[in-house]
Amino acid sequence: MANQAIVFGIYRTASAAGEAVNELLATGFAGESIFILHPRNKDTVEFAKKNHTHVPCGTGDGPTADLPLDGNIWCRGPEGHHEGFLHWLLDPSPLGPFEGALRKALAEMGVPHEWCDKRVVRGKLLVSVKCNSRDEFFRATGVLTVTDSKDISWSAPLNKPAGGIGHNQRVLRSLA
Repeated sequence: MANQAIVFGIYRTASAAGEAVNELLATGFAGESIFILHPRNKDTVEFAKKNHTHVPCGTGDGPTADLPLDGNIWCRGPEGHHEGFLHWLLDPSPLGPFEGALRKALAEMGVPHEWCDKRVVRGKLLVSVKCNSRDEFFRATGVLTVTDSKDISWSAPLNKPAGGIGHNQRVLRSLA
């Protein structure tokens, strides 16, 4: 994973993101290398199962699967029911507030959290492709470009230069 470049882009509609995934699969990418993140976890899981792509971490199972993607501020009381915002302010329990799956999903997808800027939470869709070679990197970039991604970026491993920067640090580039 440390040697992989990741190409990712934002789509405005599910049909456009679906077209991109179909084109990636048609050009030889394995479904396990393709991630899509919808604003709703349920939609992410349904899409991944239908298209045989990878389900991002936390969206399909675990404690964050039933929460909004970016989490919420509701707390569960000792009886297991929601106490609400006022209770959270006055008497925060060790169980809340809950963090959604967004951070873990983005990390697994190879997308810096700062880059996403909550665009996915606000109705956009994110497609991410893990590339194992230069050929795959350029094919993925081309597919996201021709399928009308609104913002294409990538992160790639840096080689270790004489200056001492570690090989596992990443550089982020964006098409402007």
